[in-house]
Parts: sequence; structure tokens; C-alpha cells
Amino acid sequence: MLRRILWLLMGLILSHTSIANDPFDKARRQAIAQTPAEKQDRAPSQACHPTHSTLFPQTAFAQIQVIGVLQHKTDWQLMLFSENQVSLAKAGDVIAAEHIQIEKIGKQHIDFLRWDNDPHCKATTPFQLKF
Repeated sequence: MLRRILWLLMGLILSHTSIANDPFDKARRQAIAQTPAEKQDRAPSQACHPTHSTLFPQTAFAQIQVIGVLQHKTDWQLMLFSENQVSLAKAGDVIAAEHIQIEKIGKQHIDFLRWDNDPHCKATTPFQLKF
């Protein structure tokens, strides 16, 4: 009788630890995948642009390289590379630690907006990157 109880307890203990550490549990995998995104949303952002996430928030704009431009019908996307990471950006996205906004993506150039330190968020400095 005592032996059966011990086997039952051992079975419960072992089954609990295998369930708690299951690497193939889809619910746990999704919870882990959402954690970095939540941290990125909590990053400090300027009040001059909408509160969507910033691409490469810890990287200076000068360190980000443009790999290419993609066009799908009328939708343009920009391929950016920094620190062994490739990301796609579209018009309206904010990139880099300086919070530079992509205004327009074209075949020959990309238009950016640099937000100036203005309390009313109306002063921007436009600049262009030509290929």
C-alpha cells in the first residue's frame, strides 16, 4: 500500500515538472514571443509622432543601412539592415533612436522627416536619401 502511494506521488511530481517545462507547449511559446514586443511598446517615445513601435530604437540613424526597396502594386516597403537584423519598413514608420519618420518611399529616393524639439510638434526637418 505504501509502495503504491509512493509510486503515485512520484508519478504526479514527474508529470507536473514535464508539463511545466514543455518546450512544445504552444500557449507558452506565444506568451514568450509576446514579451519582447511588450517591452518595445514600453520604450520611451517622443510626443511628436504616433505611438506605434520604432524600428531599431537603440540604433543611431547613421548605423542603419538601406538594403533595398520593394514594391507590391502601389505599396512600397524599405528593407533596412542593422546589427545582423533585417527589417521591413513602410511609409509612416518611425526608425532609429532619433525617431526619424519615413515620409515617402520611391524608386529613386526616400523622404524622411526629422522631428525637431518643438513643444507643439509642428517643426520638422525634411531630408532625402537618393540612390
